[in-house]
Amino acid sequence: MKWDGLRWVSLEGGVGPTGSIVQALASDGAGVYVGGFFGTVGNGLVSSHLARWTETADSVFSDGLEGL
Repeated sequence: MKWDGLRWVSLEGGVGPTGSIVQALASDGAGVYVGGFFGTVGNGLVSSHLARWTETADSVFSDGLEGL
């Protein structure tokens, strides 16, 4: 969820599938990093335990820290 100045709104679909667990959240001021046990983020992007959400695009890291 993010605060848009008026209300809380979803971060483009969250994580999946059903039963997934988010264990860590962090922000660098430009994006939100999410870590845990999930297989997809956003609108079905395949991810393996780590993803980054920004206002303009989602990034996924297929092998944990790949791409950082």
